[in-house]
Amino acid sequence: NPKFKIVDIQENDDDDISSYDKTKMMLTMHKEINAIFIVAAGVYGACRAVLSLNKQDDLTIIAFDTVPTTVEMMKKNVIKAVIYQHPYRQGQRAMQIVFEYLVNGISPDKSKHIMKNEIKILENL
Repeated sequence: NPKFKIVDIQENDDDDISSYDKTKMMLTMHKEINAIFIVAAGVYGACRAVLSLNKQDDLTIIAFDTVPTTVEMMKKNVIKAVIYQHPYRQGQRAMQIVFEYLVNGISPDKSKHIMKNEIKILENL
C-alpha cells in the first residue's frame, strides 16, 4: 500500500527491557512514526517507552494476545487492538495431535489446523 511506509524494524528478543530501549530509540530517531506493530513478547516494555515519551495519543499500537500486561496497556489506551490467537487452544490441540500419534498411532487427519483469530479492542476484551 503506497500510503504505508515502514521506517524501522527492531528485534527485542522477547525482552521488555530490550523492547523499552529499542522502542524509545526508534521513536526518538523517527518522529514520523504513527503506528507500531509488536509481533512477539516485549509489549509491556515497548508501551512503557511510549508512555515515557508521552506519545500514547500519537500512536496506534497493535500487538498479539491478551496477557495481563497487554490488557493493562489497553485499559490505559496505549494499545488500540490485539490479535488474539487463542494460545491455550493452539497448544492444547498441538499436544493432542502429537499424543494421538505417539501413543495411539493415529496420524493427523489433515496437514494444517487453522485456528480462529480474533481482533480484540477494549470494548470486547
